[in-house]
Amino acid sequence: MRNEERPTSAGQSATQPSSLMPHASHRHQIRIRYAETDNMGVVYYANYLTFFEVGRVEYLRSVGSDYKALEDSGLVAAVTEALVRYTAPARFDDVLTICTRLAELGKVRIRFEYEIWRESDSTLVASGYTEHALLERGTLRPVRLPEAIRDGIRRFEARARQG
Repeated sequence: MRNEERPTSAGQSATQPSSLMPHASHRHQIRIRYAETDNMGVVYYANYLTFFEVGRVEYLRSVGSDYKALEDSGLVAAVTEALVRYTAPARFDDVLTICTRLAELGKVRIRFEYEIWRESDSTLVASGYTEHALLERGTLRPVRLPEAIRDGIRRFEARARQG
């Protein structure tokens, strides 16, 4: 793995292995619960998609878009594609930082990229992405991402790039 940038607090970075995310616009820490591990003592592989969801929901909260409010308005963000790359095991009680950034913002689709870092030794544990289509809840027809959310994301990303 190449040495590139490892996200740290306040949008700054330090040199660590990373190829997916040279800078993340949002970070959120979690502590691994015992129930999230398997009989080998490592985080169960499917839980990383849940961690991506945590990062995505907190990202949206940071841009001023509450995911619950989006659903209350009759919209859902269906996952259309997901990928997880596993690079190191995480274990019970590890503190992980979920780094999330917007990768693409289309009319209906939105794609997020993630890196998950173990804080104790600055190890990249997993990386990947999820892509979502915004749908009307009842009909499941694609709908445009509301302009207020698009504007919030643009402002948030511009601030994140400024550091």
